[in-house]
Amino acid sequence: MDAGPHTVQNDFILTLSEDKKFLQAQFTASIKRKPIELAWLQQKIKDLGLDEAKLNQDAIGQCVIQYNKGNTGSVINIGNCIDGEMKIELSKDNLEAYLTVCPAQGGTNINHDMVMEALQQQGIVFGISEDTIKTVLEKADSQKTLIAKGKPAIHGKNGFFENLIPDAQDRRPRIDKSGKAHYNDIETFVTVKKDDPLIRRHQSTTGEPGCTIKDEAIPATPGEDVMFASDLPGTKISGKDPNLLLSTISGQPVVMDNGAIVEPTITLDCVDSKTGNIEFDGSVLVTGDVMTGMKIKISGDIHINGMIEEATVIEAGGNIRVKKGIVGRGSVFNEDGNPGNGVVQLKADGNITAKFVENTLATAEKDIMVDELVAHSDLRAGANIKVGKTGAKRGHIMGGTTRAGSSVEAEVLGSQASVHTRIKVGINDEISVQLSEINNALDAKNRQRETVEKTYATALRAKNNKKAGFLRNLKAALKTIDSELLAINESKDKIQNEIERLKNAKIIVKRNIFNAVEMQIYTALDKISEEKSGGCYHFENNLVCYKPL
Repeated sequence: MDAGPHTVQNDFILTLSEDKKFLQAQFTASIKRKPIELAWLQQKIKDLGLDEAKLNQDAIGQCVIQYNKGNTGSVINIGNCIDGEMKIELSKDNLEAYLTVCPAQGGTNINHDMVMEALQQQGIVFGISEDTIKTVLEKADSQKTLIAKGKPAIHGKNGFFENLIPDAQDRRPRIDKSGKAHYNDIETFVTVKKDDPLIRRHQSTTGEPGCTIKDEAIPATPGEDVMFASDLPGTKISGKDPNLLLSTISGQPVVMDNGAIVEPTITLDCVDSKTGNIEFDGSVLVTGDVMTGMKIKISGDIHINGMIEEATVIEAGGNIRVKKGIVGRGSVFNEDGNPGNGVVQLKADGNITAKFVENTLATAEKDIMVDELVAHSDLRAGANIKVGKTGAKRGHIMGGTTRAGSSVEAEVLGSQASVHTRIKVGINDEISVQLSEINNALDAKNRQRETVEKTYATALRAKNNKKAGFLRNLKAALKTIDSELLAINESKDKIQNEIERLKNAKIIVKRNIFNAVEMQIYTALDKISEEKSGGCYHFENNLVCYKPL
């Protein structure tokens, strides 16, 4: 802004103060003074380009009054000349710098050199955008703007395994978006031939280092490598490609944590007296039925396209899948507490699935899934039991005991005939004993440590050079005891976490619960004496509590 002087009238001058901080009005002596108006003076200030200053309208008004009264010799400050301001802010990680510019009001504006000098003073030398700084200075609109950006480090990616087997059976659970584990999504066996590719190993990457706006290096964390397991039966690493796993036999591929194995699979039309009982290290596909009284013991999966009839015993190291139903006969347990003569017995280290289940004793380490009906059976699952397909109206549990670690889900529980039906979730008969044993072990180990610590303190006070070896032994003993205490506390934490998981178990009923149904969740028991609507039943305040779906 021009310092002036600027003549408003012959005896009225506007000028900047010597320090350039104020816009001042001065009156000189005049024989005949022509009165002025406020609006006229305001327009005159604007016409002279002096409205860039921060004007004081009250002072301007006072100036008009004093001038019209004929006062002379006085100086009135009618505006402030304010220099532009800037602020440079850095992000906590020194990867970004932001510029905020407040425009001048009659004073000196911030210029490019000022900005660069301020950046240099803060040590900002990398990633500066000259074009952005120019735009900010041109606009001067007080908006916080990114003007310098560092280069973040690109951390290395972990190595991973790529499954090359179409629709291969994967024994690792698939976790959906809600956090629920699905242990079984595949309906048919998948087979491979010799030299078929199974798994490709992708190596980790080292990543790329970054740089802060202060030109400080940011190291990149390299990814972690993955290695094929040393023992993967039925497979080999390709001689041409060390990252490719091939099959060495024809059979059923099973994806593992660090590779895959190939299990030999046999296919039978049915299992009856002609085939005899089946005991096999691999997997079995039965295209028909498993007849009365037969036994199957398999290390892998068992897939049965037909039915399972009474008095049959089936054990699988993997999953048991029955496309049709399972029909036993008589009571699940006899008077001695042993399985009844006509009952079907199933045991799987994985999952058990069937269309319907009657008079059956079934135990699965993971899930049990039944499409339509569970009747007069004893079902036990380490994780979940679900009766009824999603969206279907069938899904009835009637009679017997259905027990799961995490949840039981069905459309209907019990029957109108008041058949006694037990549903139990979140129950571990051994966990209280385990916790008590852990606490006893913890107390004993703490007492042992206290004794050794006292002995060490006494020996240390004795200041006997001959006891140096004894002190070293005591110190080593304390270190061993501390290591043992850590292991015991870790075991206790696992048990307490398991108890909390058991408390979160649920019974989910979509439609209704009939009379004579007994529900137990963790330590809480509820005996249903009248028909109830469906809902989600959970453990709270040592009670079985209800929440609508």
